Amino acid sequence: MQTGPGALLPADARATLHTPVVDLPGGGRRMALGWFVDPLPGGGRILGAGGEVDSFSATLAFLEEPRLGIVVLCNRGDDSAERVIRALMEQVLPPLLRR
Repeated sequence: MQTGPGALLPADARATLHTPVVDLPGGGRRMALGWFVDPLPGGGRILGAGGEVDSFSATLAFLEEPRLGIVVLCNRGDDSAERVIRALMEQVLPPLLRR
């Protein structure tokens, strides 16, 4: 995410958008202004959003550090895209980031 004078949003605005304001049932998951905020195993957090319509699902998630984002599009409904992104973020990425 670009920072400094040419950034789309100033740092304080991004901080406001990414600061959780609601704890969701089920433990760990919180809601910021338009973003779900989930703890990442081993530290850090995942910010994301997604949805489903007519048997298609999509999810966007990113890690603030190391400035990494993933988009998953599925031609399957329910929470298919979110399940894929969670598996990537929780199982595939941590070993890659330790390298």
